[in-house]
Amino acid sequence: MARSRRFSKAPFVWLVAVAILIELALVPVFLLTGADVVLGDALDAAGITFNTDLVTATRIMFIEPNTIGPVLLSVLQVANPDIALLIVVGAGLGSGALIAVKRR
Repeated sequence: MARSRRFSKAPFVWLVAVAILIELALVPVFLLTGADVVLGDALDAAGITFNTDLVTATRIMFIEPNTIGPVLLSVLQVANPDIALLIVVGAGLGSGALIAVKRR
């Protein structure tokens, strides 16, 4: 119950904090695994111009299967605010709040 009160007092602050923590966890993994280089090389090899959309991400995964991991890391970075929202609402306010967010 104390957890719910803590999250419900300043949900936006918690949302931003969790999003920043997720990003701080993802960026080093992305860079240290060389995912940025793999994606750049795959885009050059496939002759695809860089676009930040899911269609390009899907195309590059089918053309160069070794890019599945780097593309998923990239998509996680883009989905970071949504993931943070699910964590804050789910952990702090419970499943009823998740259902309310889903209905919006």
